[in-house]
Amino acid sequence: MGLTFPCEIISWHVLPAVRREITRYLVDERHVARKVVSQKLGLTEAAVCQYLKHKRGGSHQFNEHDLQKIREMAD
Repeated sequence: MGLTFPCEIISWHVLPAVRREITRYLVDERHVARKVVSQKLGLTEAAVCQYLKHKRGGSHQFNEHDLQKIREMAD
């Protein structure tokens, strides 16, 4: 078993979860079109759909304080 660096954990688990939360917030709560979200985040529309269906973004869960900060970033 090899050594896993913290930056690898963040890039594999945390950043996709942040993208998932930003996507969910913009589409579900702010009613931004999926196409616009995909353009703003530099993703494909299929990736946005996968984030919304929780097929991407893993199982990492944020606490309410972190979710609030993510929403502020999205706004």
